[in-house]
Amino acid sequence: MSDKKDKVAFLGRASFLILILPYLVIITSGLILSPLTSVLNISILAIVLAFVSIVYSKLFNPIPQRLLLYIICNSVILTVFYYDTIFSRIYTTLNLIFFRSDVKFKYIMPAALFISFGIQFLFRNHIKLFVKVVNVFFLIFCLNTLVYKFNQNKSYFKNQTIQSQPIAINPINGKNKPTILIIADEYASPNDLFKHFQDSSIFSMSTSLKNKDWSIVPRNYTYNTATINSISSLFNFNFHKKDDAIPSFDYSGQRLIKSSLYDSLINKGCRFYNLGIFDIGDSKAPYRVYFYAKSFTEQVFNRSIFNPFNFSKDNENGDHFAHNKSLIDSVANKLANIKEDRFFVYIHLLMPHQPFSFGKEFEGTKANKKRTMENYYPYWKFANTKLLALLTELTKDNRYNIILTGDHGFRRMKEVPPNYTFTAFYGFDSSQLTNLKSVQDIGSLINASY
Repeated sequence: MSDKKDKVAFLGRASFLILILPYLVIITSGLILSPLTSVLNISILAIVLAFVSIVYSKLFNPIPQRLLLYIICNSVILTVFYYDTIFSRIYTTLNLIFFRSDVKFKYIMPAALFISFGIQFLFRNHIKLFVKVVNVFFLIFCLNTLVYKFNQNKSYFKNQTIQSQPIAINPINGKNKPTILIIADEYASPNDLFKHFQDSSIFSMSTSLKNKDWSIVPRNYTYNTATINSISSLFNFNFHKKDDAIPSFDYSGQRLIKSSLYDSLINKGCRFYNLGIFDIGDSKAPYRVYFYAKSFTEQVFNRSIFNPFNFSKDNENGDHFAHNKSLIDSVANKLANIKEDRFFVYIHLLMPHQPFSFGKEFEGTKANKKRTMENYYPYWKFANTKLLALLTELTKDNRYNIILTGDHGFRRMKEVPPNYTFTAFYGFDSSQLTNLKSVQDIGSLINASY
């Protein structure tokens, strides 16, 4: 009988490791796949976890030693490590149900602390039983998370690698011009929009560009409907994989840091200018609209409350608008001031991406920010006016080769397929465009431009 008690004795003890075990499982696949991970980093992490666990056990065992401090510490631990996994999900669900909930995101953290503290304080007179219940819950939570993560990544681990598939493209004859890649985020194909709205003005941008010697692909295929996967694949010569075959968004973000297209351009003596939202190779993005890990520490905490994106969600509209306006207003002058001839520029506009607003020029309200085709379409047309103005400015001196493309179409709307977008090419020989079959093949075209 005593042996059985010894075997399950740990269930009645306060344990830091049991509390964060599900979180460690959540981040494990990201750590394994991350190029930011090293043996030294993992060793330091293990030492820190062991030290904190020992201190935690010394402080709070036997239960109910230092009861109030125990409840406070547990509340902080749960909020810090499960803010994104649990509490953030609750907030997101409320937003989906009520569109824009009146509860600001920044208030979720104190609410999470209050709820966690309140539940534990309520059971303070039965703390020993409560600790056992909590430990059993987190062990089951850990097992469930382990199964989910295994199923999520088994296709990757089965194949071990994701192979890039570059295509052969002949270089341009004569002097090479700098190439500019402009991403119009979540840009739906005009052909698909026309099927839904039957509005011939949908093709006005295509017609305008054709009249200015652009080559148009009005319905270009994209293998990825997640921005991070699509851009990562483009900058790595086409993973040629659908979203569910790529192990995680973190993996795609980290492959951007190890971009094979970036390495190729640098080896060719090409300067890389980043005006986008992702770090590409050693080129840092000037804007951090979305959060993906850039260091091992961020990789460890990127599912916790310390993820910086958690603190920017209240300012999402302002961030998007400021980002778009800054680029549209300044990019032509920035490029004109570049004196060298051999350079590449990556530009990423969050248009016509939600929220459907652009300051006073296109004011968004709670009603028209709602994700519907009827709200998307007017903003899509407004984005065209901004894009046309920018492209007119960039092509007036015929200095650049330019690629304008969506990363994917309008997602989660049954009226238009998200795997089709719009792409336009300026300055390229038509023979170079023949073998391009998808957005992700554009990396091969860029590489052939130098």
